Amino acid sequence: MHSSEKLYYQILNDYNKGLDKIYSKMDSYLSASEFYLDICNLILKFPQIKRNALYLPIDFSKSSSNKNICISHAGDINPISEGEKNENIKSFKISLDNDNDGALIVEFLNHNNLEIIDYELKKISTTISLYHKNQHINRQLKLSFSRLNVFNQLNQLVSTNISLKRLPTTLAREASFRFGADCGLILLMGKSESDLNIKGIYGCVPKTVPESVPLTNSILSRSLQVDGVFSISDIAKLKDESISFLTKSDISCIHYHALIVKKEFLGLLLIGYRQNTLLNENDTIMLEEFSHGAAVAISRTISQHQLSEYAEGLEDIVKERTEDLAIQTAKSEEANLAKSRFVANMSHELRTPLTAIIGYSSVMADGLYGEINPKQKEALISISKSSELLKALIDDVLNLSRIEAGKEEPEPIEIELLPLLKQIYKLIIQSAISKGIKVNPIKVSNEIENTKLFIDSRHIRQILINLMSNAVKYTHTGGEISVTCEIIADKIKINVNDTGVGISESKLKKLFERFERGEDSYSLSQQGTGLGLSLSKHLAEINGGTVGVKSVLGEGSTFWVLAPLANASVIEEEKISEEKELLNTRIDGLNLLVVDDNELTCNILNTIIKKAGGNAYIAHSVKEAKSLAKSVDLDGALIDLAMPKENGINLIKYFKKSPPPFSTMPLIVVSACVFEKDKEEAFFHGASDFIPKPFKPHELLSTIRRLTISSVINSTGSFKAIR
Repeated sequence: MHSSEKLYYQILNDYNKGLDKIYSKMDSYLSASEFYLDICNLILKFPQIKRNALYLPIDFSKSSSNKNICISHAGDINPISEGEKNENIKSFKISLDNDNDGALIVEFLNHNNLEIIDYELKKISTTISLYHKNQHINRQLKLSFSRLNVFNQLNQLVSTNISLKRLPTTLAREASFRFGADCGLILLMGKSESDLNIKGIYGCVPKTVPESVPLTNSILSRSLQVDGVFSISDIAKLKDESISFLTKSDISCIHYHALIVKKEFLGLLLIGYRQNTLLNENDTIMLEEFSHGAAVAISRTISQHQLSEYAEGLEDIVKERTEDLAIQTAKSEEANLAKSRFVANMSHELRTPLTAIIGYSSVMADGLYGEINPKQKEALISISKSSELLKALIDDVLNLSRIEAGKEEPEPIEIELLPLLKQIYKLIIQSAISKGIKVNPIKVSNEIENTKLFIDSRHIRQILINLMSNAVKYTHTGGEISVTCEIIADKIKINVNDTGVGISESKLKKLFERFERGEDSYSLSQQGTGLGLSLSKHLAEINGGTVGVKSVLGEGSTFWVLAPLANASVIEEEKISEEKELLNTRIDGLNLLVVDDNELTCNILNTIIKKAGGNAYIAHSVKEAKSLAKSVDLDGALIDLAMPKENGINLIKYFKKSPPPFSTMPLIVVSACVFEKDKEEAFFHGASDFIPKPFKPHELLSTIRRLTISSVINSTGSFKAIR
């Protein structure tokens, strides 16, 4: 082999070794410039090459307007110009997959073995292309990681529930650190939207920073029109009042970006430098990304702050309304208590005179004061009936009051249906006959004849009396009323039918409301308060039933009540017996103490007791009763509850604590205090029975007789109580 060829192959071998060495350390180069310089120096191993230069774009991802620059060169102090042309200069394209291709420019001394050298230089160009692309990808990855880091940090700020007051200052500080700035500011839009409030400050002298800056005619307002980073290299030359305060902190160069979320302008992020500082492309992108993340963080914190304020405001409203409700509840309870006291007092005041009216009219009508003529008897009966009506009205008011207060508890028992209906019939038949109204016989099937109800006996009686009394009241002379029954599931439906005035459809909707009455002239002429149907409905419902009506105006009405049927599990059975007037009831020889502060009540009780063969000893106070009891052998006592100074409860307790016969004799309460609490208190302290005022004479006498046995008198004169 020729010596020149051996030398050439030796050069080529050294070149390949150098190229392998570059390949092996390609990933460990500290900088790209070091790699490019090694490549340029390696090319000079070919003796045919005088010098070379490498031209690459600053960022090959940009458009064709981005010019190439000399990255590295070798062989001469002065690099080959990219545009330089002669027969010894050749350019090798470095493909970057875009319009901005690079170039490896080589100047040859001669053209020996040019074909082999061309091949090697094309390989090197490809190697440079791959390396440059790899560098670009690495830069993009680093930028992406940096962006992700920004978002993570901002997300952590939001997740820590940092307050709206601290967040702007934290963001201003983070921006300053990240971009190496001398100061950072967060400016938020004011309520008037004509100024920016400076909320976050870092790196500025606090005293020199105003609370807000004007936005109108300000250089800062540019960020409202165009999205992007705005830069001012020398703010002193602008003489803009909105940013002139920064010069007091020696800030001369600023970069700022709008804080925007969903097209809503929140404010600005501004960083400043004391020297003219340009942001490279990556920093510009990072500032944009940081601003977007900061805007999201501020928006979320504002939302959380508003939600917190709303929650606090809602708590205040709830607290205020709860307090108002407590006040209103207290007032309502006070009003209800006042109403209850009023109803109790009125009941007492009305019942007391009624006691005398009913008592005297009854005993006079019974001839206990001597013979009376028919007209006198008729007048006394009318007085007695009117008094009974007034008593029923008082009872309705009291019952409704108890139901509204939730104190009317039903005590259901088994009641035979047919005897109950017959008993109610007897009560209303006289009124019907006197008006010329036909009362048809009760019609029930064999299936229903032995049926029993499971309901409070007082309640069902009151309901049926109300419905049947209304049927008589609102039926003209010549009309008819009837009662029918039918079983529906586990209840029985009792229908009260009449051929009366009827009710219009519009009136039916309000019929069971309190104080509701018919509007026609006939209905308005009838006596009543309008409480009966409302009370009946309440009583039926608390017993597990209901009431209703069907009516045609001018033709008549059918009022019905659904009542629960009895079942086999009920042990105790109550027989509904017919009420009988005990006009001949005798209590011969009994000594009874009458304690009442009302003179009329004492007189009527004295008359009733004496006419029945007993002896009455009158006391108008508890003190007087105690004194009188010591001088008389008593067989029982009739005691009023409401008396001045000491009430009747004190007297009951006194007798119960005394030795026999006082502790064993019947103590009967006769009072107008008819609330459940009054009855419960009386029975708790030892009362034998409770008779509400006004009362009928036979009711009083039968109670006395029931509680005493006249034939069993011991040496002390006491009587045995019958339970």
